[in-house]
Amino acid sequence: MKTLLCLMLFGWVSIVSAQDLLYKVVYSKGDAYFSREDNRRQIVKGDLLMAKDIIQTEADALVVLSFGEDYKSKMKVTQNSEITLEPIGELKEDGKTLEKQSLYVKLGNIVIDYSNKHKDKKRLQINTKNASMGIRGTRFFVHVTPDEDTVVAVHHGVVAVKHLKKNQTVVLNNKQGVVMSEDVARDRIDNPKWFGQINWDFEVFGEDFKKLYHGKGFTGDIERDLYRSSSARGLKDLKEDQKKLSKECDAKKAASCGKLAMQLLSMREEGDTTQVRQLFKRGCELKDQGSCIWIGRTEYEFGDKTRGKKYLRDLCTSRKMSYACYMMWEISQKELDDAESEFYLKKSMEAFHDLKDFDSTLADFSTKCESGDAIACTNIGILMDNIKKSDKAASFYEKACGLGDGDACSNIGYNFQENGNLEEAQKFYQKACYLNASTGCYNLACVYSTKDNLDLAVQYLKMAIVNGYVDWKQIESDKDLAKLRSAEQYQGILKEYKK
Repeated sequence: MKTLLCLMLFGWVSIVSAQDLLYKVVYSKGDAYFSREDNRRQIVKGDLLMAKDIIQTEADALVVLSFGEDYKSKMKVTQNSEITLEPIGELKEDGKTLEKQSLYVKLGNIVIDYSNKHKDKKRLQINTKNASMGIRGTRFFVHVTPDEDTVVAVHHGVVAVKHLKKNQTVVLNNKQGVVMSEDVARDRIDNPKWFGQINWDFEVFGEDFKKLYHGKGFTGDIERDLYRSSSARGLKDLKEDQKKLSKECDAKKAASCGKLAMQLLSMREEGDTTQVRQLFKRGCELKDQGSCIWIGRTEYEFGDKTRGKKYLRDLCTSRKMSYACYMMWEISQKELDDAESEFYLKKSMEAFHDLKDFDSTLADFSTKCESGDAIACTNIGILMDNIKKSDKAASFYEKACGLGDGDACSNIGYNFQENGNLEEAQKFYQKACYLNASTGCYNLACVYSTKDNLDLAVQYLKMAIVNGYVDWKQIESDKDLAKLRSAEQYQGILKEYKK
């Protein structure tokens, strides 16, 4: 009934011509949507998608499509992705005019198994902001990060990856990958560590669809390669930065020892970590808390796991270091120990919020919330969010908002926005702002800035500041306020409010 209602409400009448490339949905799970001619609805199995359609998947969603000759090619779109299906066009290659079918990957991951019987006549082209890939027939993977870096890997076959700005082409064969940022294309990487985290399968059985997701270590492994290929400063500047940090560490600047160790740790290949550990030890001796914690984590990851855990456990329970507790939570998650995981997450929150005891604090807030204390209800929501119980958090935010706490309303709005429902988010930001919650006003300023409504963006940013929002570092770096910062009115805000 729900699917039928959606179709009736949209009432699309687009006619598919022989020139359009159709994509057949053979599997869909979770919050996956497609947009066509300003209309948007959930994707269901059996849908036929066409050129100019935009596919968007949210957390824990998955879509598998078949396309091409006799629908023998397959594409898997995993969670948190946005893909545009582009019209069929022409491609000039070696003096020949070939038929080109293409996709634009704006964000997220796709795996494609492309079958092409007519390699002399047809090509598949994948485009991202920084790169373009020409494919004759192969199984390959494309990932675009939130920072718009492009990652490509080939399971079998050949893919030519061209950096659009540098006009540099990297040819990938079996088990090879490449990372491209806006200004830099790294040389191809043979069997990169993150290659083993990619899930190349397409077959789905019942509720086992999550087996088609990529491995948990996938993002972290890619980030290391992105860091190593970073174009923001270039290798020469990075080495100069490391020299500077090394001198500062020698001059007993504790934080510099930790920063240098983190850089070396992020850039390291497989091998010795002695220098990294020595730098963390030096930073810890100079009273840098972060360095002390990373001594335990590096011991766990690269040395004796039992000793590393004991070190972190002592920092968490005896010295009440919140981040040490959080690292113990991460390790417990990794080791699939649910009871220990919850224990250390609560310990992390106790240390972070300076609570005597998580459970007794929660019980105290619960009693006050039941008697109509809005702030107590909000605090329960925050604690539930902190320990990853978002459904319970939402119910307490809703109660607190109804009792008149603007911060709770703002948190509800944020959750709606994170789930792609900007219209509902605005309603709750508006209510939060009218209840004098500075975060609600600030979030409205961000929304209107992205919509080019700079007059309202200015108005709500001023209201946020008047209500106590003075995080100027956030204001001056928030991507959502970029358009507002480029406007003339913004200088007036700085002059009037920034001290």
